[in-house]
Amino acid sequence: TPTVLGFWPLYLSLLAGMCGAVWVSDLLFFIVMWEFMSLPAYGLIVYEKQRSESLRAGLKYLIMTHVATVGLLVGAVILYRECRSFSFADLNAAFPALAAARPWLTNLALGLMVLPFATKAGLFPMGDWIPDAQTAAPCPASALLAGVTEKIGAYAVIRLFFWVLPAGVVPESWLVWWGVVLGAWGALSAFVGSAAAVMSNDSKRLLAYSSIGQSGYIFVAIGVALAFAKLSPAVSAVAFVAAVLHIIADAAQKSLLFLTAGSVLTRTGLRDMDQLGGLMSRMPSTGTAALVGALSIAGTPLTGAFVSKWLIFQTGLIGGLTSPIFI
Repeated sequence: TPTVLGFWPLYLSLLAGMCGAVWVSDLLFFIVMWEFMSLPAYGLIVYEKQRSESLRAGLKYLIMTHVATVGLLVGAVILYRECRSFSFADLNAAFPALAAARPWLTNLALGLMVLPFATKAGLFPMGDWIPDAQTAAPCPASALLAGVTEKIGAYAVIRLFFWVLPAGVVPESWLVWWGVVLGAWGALSAFVGSAAAVMSNDSKRLLAYSSIGQSGYIFVAIGVALAFAKLSPAVSAVAFVAAVLHIIADAAQKSLLFLTAGSVLTRTGLRDMDQLGGLMSRMPSTGTAALVGALSIAGTPLTGAFVSKWLIFQTGLIGGLTSPIFI
């Protein structure tokens, strides 16, 4: 059971770190907030210290996310050395000259920074920590990790490529190349995550694998938006909206589903869905909430995820008329 002195300070610290990561306008302070967000997440994952499963999941999370964070630090140092500033506004102003003078170094810095963002977002295979961590953490923490924390990774990629990197002055080939990379990575993650979810009988692990799949959809939309920023601004704008909408939709549906899984676990002590049944009549409120979340994650019409997925499919197909790989 969560305690006032143990669980909630970590929970609130994680919230504070995520808010800070969104608010800052300086790359150095962003890295500080990134770490301030990562360490409480570790504490929540290993909260039930008496379980070896929790300790293993926490160690895996700590190693994978912090190895990736080294890339963020190196990328930041490269940009600072060339631009002499950590300010997002100054980096934005300096990017055109840097891209023209040292294109390989600029792309290296971008790649090193994308790595930790994709790891946090849960893209395959960098998101291998997610099934273990979200299964081991208490359900309120899993709801926050899956519903919100993962989305900070997608937000960071959007901020990097659409705010810090001035798409209007960067060569079109760069945008297409990065769009294809992010889109293909997202498509792979969507397929692998969804396939793994279908094979799982553990309610929390199923939702965790689904998180990898839903992050994949978001990155497909980001990839299309980036690739068509110059080729077709209208397609790019719709894909960008689709990415943002799916971030919001999955934040709501995934949090809801983890909380309903926690309610069932508290009531029955079970996560194995093969041993569960008839809960709609015994837990009607929880069952109704789970049904709403399941319909949304399936992309059923009149739900938020239907709108975002429909836009993702449309922009991928329309963009595919120009670049067939997006089909």
